[in-house]
Amino acid sequence: MASLSNSKQYNSPNDFTDDEIIKLTGVLGVYGNLRDPRIKFSCNIRRYSESIVVKITTVDILELQITIEPQNRLIYNESLVKRKDSKKTGLAHSWVKSQVENAPACLINMLEGAAHKDDTDQDIIWIGYILWHKLGYLMAEKSMKEFDLTLEKHKLEKQDITKLLSTKEGIEFWQTEGFTWDCYFDLAPQSTSRLILENYKPSSKN
Repeated sequence: MASLSNSKQYNSPNDFTDDEIIKLTGVLGVYGNLRDPRIKFSCNIRRYSESIVVKITTVDILELQITIEPQNRLIYNESLVKRKDSKKTGLAHSWVKSQVENAPACLINMLEGAAHKDDTDQDIIWIGYILWHKLGYLMAEKSMKEFDLTLEKHKLEKQDITKLLSTKEGIEFWQTEGFTWDCYFDLAPQSTSRLILENYKPSSKN
């Protein structure tokens, strides 16, 4: 893959090469060599007037979809779904870390997404609502209001999601009462997001 360069302006979808786009998906953090046939790498890139939509599948990833918005200087992570039969460990951490490392070179300053909880699809287990805060994603303001109301409803002290999920009781509460929340990762140097990611200790599950 070609190295990223910050000499370009990256103002429109056509300013990004395919190699740069693939780096921005974070998939290279999961796999060092996408040409390895065992990975079964498949990538679809669609350029629109104001955005780039990328869909990726691999032997371990059922679906990875992102939208790059050059004018807004952000990447919206639509989904990352790990296959049920995958034995790959540390996938989520490697993915986030790779995006964080590569995005600034293409003048991206924010990652956004939704930390999903969805019990309607039995074939997919969504754990983002518990996991993403550990990787540096912060709760967006509109979700924080719902979060505060949920704590108040159950007579719990006012706190952020990091503190809530730092205890066994908090995790058990959130598994039952938690919801999908809008999130963002601030790519500014020394941001809270970056500090959380740097201090994260990968588990054998994600």
